[in-house]
Amino acid sequence: MDAVPRSGRPQPLVRVLPCRVADHVAQSIGWAPSPFQKEVAGANLGIGLGAIAASVLGPKAAWAMTFVAAGFLWSAASTHIADMARSKNFAVNNAGPLFWWDILTPLTLLIGLLLLHW
Repeated sequence: MDAVPRSGRPQPLVRVLPCRVADHVAQSIGWAPSPFQKEVAGANLGIGLGAIAASVLGPKAAWAMTFVAAGFLWSAASTHIADMARSKNFAVNNAGPLFWWDILTPLTLLIGLLLLHW
């Protein structure tokens, strides 16, 4: 079955899928679902769009977007660290792939920019 039928109206499953995914992600982190997840998704979208623009605008924009991403992702990593220390929450995405993504993505971007523009 098509996700978007020929009439152009989305199927009900497609409408609720983001809610289901948000609940699953929250559980994988060991947190309760929250409307704040939509704000985080919006921040991620903004960072992604800024990164696309920076790829066209050049090195100064790339540096700026790297600092934006680093500020957001490293503050997210610090929240995960605090949750591990205080609540002993070692759920798969609190202490696993999402946590390491938050640390390594900005670090990789910074190293890459240093190597390209040093």
